[in-house]
Amino acid sequence: MAGKVNILSGYNYMNKKNMVGSVAVITQMVGEIDYVNQADLHTLYNSDWDIISHTYSHKNLNKIDKKEQFSEISKADKWLYKNGFISLYKTIVYPEGDYNSSTEEIMKELNYDSGRTTIEGFNTNNLYDLHGVKVKNILYDTNVNDVYNWVDYTINNNVTLILLFHKLESDTPKTFMEYNKNDFYKIIDYIDEKRDDLNIINYSDWIQIILNDKEIETELLQG
Repeated sequence: MAGKVNILSGYNYMNKKNMVGSVAVITQMVGEIDYVNQADLHTLYNSDWDIISHTYSHKNLNKIDKKEQFSEISKADKWLYKNGFISLYKTIVYPEGDYNSSTEEIMKELNYDSGRTTIEGFNTNNLYDLHGVKVKNILYDTNVNDVYNWVDYTINNNVTLILLFHKLESDTPKTFMEYNKNDFYKIIDYIDEKRDDLNIINYSDWIQIILNDKEIETELLQG
């Protein structure tokens, strides 16, 4: 049967492999048709997944003024806190990957530690710009062998790979943001095969590693 695959389908498969991930939430949409509900989010959260902000209504932050940006970010922030979704480090996933200097000022005011873009690439483990975190997008025509190569590159070059899946589809994907669930399972299987050479963690745990490394480096420089 065709149709969107419930988010728990991806979670359940990863959970069998003892893997965790992160979910970016448009808080206004929670509970709407074809969107995640609070019960599912709590299932993920209670399994050490990160539930992070994708703003209140998914407006492109680069196309609205600072006041409206503040509203989009702060309303989502309050919703997450009110409903018990508290991450070790506060992160925003920019709608459409866009942000500007006003966004960064608001993030500082609201104590956000990191922002994730849709810029294609890998992240080094001595990353200093935590507002411009890169991803590898998984779209409808992404070949599983390409993803295998990204995983191998990550291992061989000691970098961080963030795989961005948008929607899983039980049949042939119909939009560029959908991805076939069986190919998703293949990718998870390949990561599992390579797990001895990988550190599979959620977003907050990765940020903690980055910040700890920065603190150590600062201490060394200060002598």
